[in-house]
Amino acid sequence: MADVQRDKLRDKLQVIEERLRRLRDLAARSREVFLADPVLQDAAVRNLQVATEAMIDIAHHLVARLRLGTPKTYAEAVEQLVDARILPEQDRDVLHGMIRFRNRVVHLYDDVDAEEVYTLLQERLTDFERFHAAIAKRFFTT
Repeated sequence: MADVQRDKLRDKLQVIEERLRRLRDLAARSREVFLADPVLQDAAVRNLQVATEAMIDIAHHLVARLRLGTPKTYAEAVEQLVDARILPEQDRDVLHGMIRFRNRVVHLYDDVDAEEVYTLLQERLTDFERFHAAIAKRFFTT
């Protein structure tokens, strides 16, 4: 673990924390208010994307530094962390879903539905919290 740059991990975890704070604020809005305001929708999509990209950056950093392999996709990087028991097995599919959503936002941006985004805000923010907790526990607790 000597090769892991803890400062880099800490910075990326802080990005996730900040984006989660913003997402929780957006999640506190009523469905009607959220669906009527495209600016809120855009803010939610962007913050979900950035939080996911910070998660992907962490995964790639750890895979490289711990010499777990050479992932060809973002999903493979997460797979390697699950296989190495750095991330919990039960989150494997959830993490893949997060990456699929990020890919849709970036490449199929016209295929992102405001209802889906609102549902993510209401039901899936804990996925980021679990990822954050797993990394923090493994690399920042004694």
